[in-house]
Amino acid sequence: MVVSNPRTCRSADRAGLQREVRDYEPDVALSPTDGFEIYEKLVAIPRACLRPGGCSCSSLGYTSKDRVTAMLGAYWCAYE
Repeated sequence: MVVSNPRTCRSADRAGLQREVRDYEPDVALSPTDGFEIYEKLVAIPRACLRPGGCSCSSLGYTSKDRVTAMLGAYWCAYE
């Protein structure tokens, strides 16, 4: 099983984040560009290391679902 809870956001959205996140999270914890780089890396990990029947779980940003599910293709299964 691969589990991930990445903190990602687009640089353009940073100003609108909660003060506790915006002012205290290190830059490395928030995505410096479009917010999808971490998902592109996370999609490759399960395909490379999970055994048959294994699973991968990750939280998504509130605007990320469509783009991330497109990256996952046939591997996508939602639990909302």
